[in-house]
Amino acid sequence: MDGNPWTGAVSYRLLGPGPTIQGNTVETTHTDKDLGSWTLDYQNGGPGGSPIISPASVQTLPADQTAKPSIAYALQFARPLAPDPDLVPPPPTNPENFTQCRRITIYWTDNSSDETGFRIYRRQNGGGANLSNYALVATIAADQTSFQDTPPNVDVPYYYIVTAVNGDIESEVGPDWPLGPVTNVSCTPNLSTSTKSILKVNNQGYVSGQILRKGDTLRFVIIIRNDGTTPAHDVEVKDTLSETLEYLGNATLDTDGPGGSPPAAINCLVSGGGKVVTCDTGLDKPEGGTDWLLEFDAKLQSTSLNTNDFAENTAQIIYDELEDENNDNNQVNITTGVLLFRIEPGIPDIKEIAP
Repeated sequence: MDGNPWTGAVSYRLLGPGPTIQGNTVETTHTDKDLGSWTLDYQNGGPGGSPIISPASVQTLPADQTAKPSIAYALQFARPLAPDPDLVPPPPTNPENFTQCRRITIYWTDNSSDETGFRIYRRQNGGGANLSNYALVATIAADQTSFQDTPPNVDVPYYYIVTAVNGDIESEVGPDWPLGPVTNVSCTPNLSTSTKSILKVNNQGYVSGQILRKGDTLRFVIIIRNDGTTPAHDVEVKDTLSETLEYLGNATLDTDGPGGSPPAAINCLVSGGGKVVTCDTGLDKPEGGTDWLLEFDAKLQSTSLNTNDFAENTAQIIYDELEDENNDNNQVNITTGVLLFRIEPGIPDIKEIAP
């Protein structure tokens, strides 16, 4: 062992015929295997550079530097000095996580007073505490106790390790790590629980099963609800009335629930000969939160000679699942179902006929 440090490292020097030279290899006999990776430097006659090797390894020389028994090679193995224990920060502890909509937030306890930052490591599937099996995804500033990650894949488990660093000196992996499995959940809006119903008949509260008649004015209400995990973007409501319903021209969509007023109230347009009501909000319906309400009036009408007729009111809620994509590929259909209503017969015109 050479007692002189070589570029700040403990060094071992093998001189002259010490190494066994066979063709393009130099076999070393050093067996200190617990010191990690070493740097090999050719001090005499060898190729340039300092390849990384492991103790007790066989070093292959480049083809144009074929070793010759007549040449004395001086080789020096060096490893970095072990860091000062006083400079090694203690690892973080108490890892926890919170997962929401393609975002994983991890938390930890900072046990160091002099760290310069933290390193965040991630691995999909598997686990274990060997950092070589993980990818470094971020290095963040000191005194932090959380990190929000957006992993590339959804509905798969991830594992995390966080270490503290002091300059180039990194803490060991604490006994609480890895954190996982943590599933990166996918996010989708869900408007399928939206409903459509009759709210009033002739400005009076509607009772289920109530008999409807020709000429009645019905107040329809559409409740737009998002029970998903992400907003529905660019929401549009398109309501279609049957021939037996006459639209009365007062459709308003309230985005702040009952009693909404401008700018929360959105006026709607009518087309299709008064049979299609369209409310193109251009807004995003957040997940959860206040339900949106679309209300309008329509009158039951019929030219049928029968004593009964039928009406139906259907609506489509159209939205984009992804922000800034005008795809309109997502649609929820809701309906009142078929409504039976009576046509009151007129009073017959009875004339007396003389005998």
